[in-house]
Order: sequence, then structure tokens, then C-alpha cells
Amino acid sequence: MKSEKSVQNGKVVEYYDNKKIKFTGSYKDGKMNGFWVFYRKDGSIMRDGSFELGERIGNWRTYARDGKIIKTTIFK
Repeated sequence: MKSEKSVQNGKVVEYYDNKKIKFTGSYKDGKMNGFWVFYRKDGSIMRDGSFELGERIGNWRTYARDGKIIKTTIFK
């Protein structure tokens, strides 16, 4: 008998214990896909960027707690 694995698709939001958002994004065929935002426990944005089927692509930005961009990394 063959077992089928559930493949995750669609939008996802995960939270810290303090109810603040940890990250938001989407999955396609079980892989991170599209634009994602990662947050610190205090609610400030830590990093954002895009995935294409699990691989980072394009410009990824890292932010200071005050919201200023402190680093940009470009992925092909």
C-alpha cells in the first residue's frame, strides 16, 4: 500500500509565543515560493525577500530594529 505525503501549498503565517508574527509567505509544492517577510520577536521586520521553489532569488533586505535597511544581498 502506497502512502501519500501531504504537500504544503498556499499562504502561511507563523507566530511567536508572544502572539507576534514570526514570518509570512507562501508554499508551492511544499517549497517556499514568492515573497516572504521574517520578523523579530518584538514585531520589527528582520528580513524580506523572494523564493522560487525553495531557492532565494532577487534582492533580500536585512533591517535594523528602527526599520532602516542595513544590508542588501542579491541572489540569482
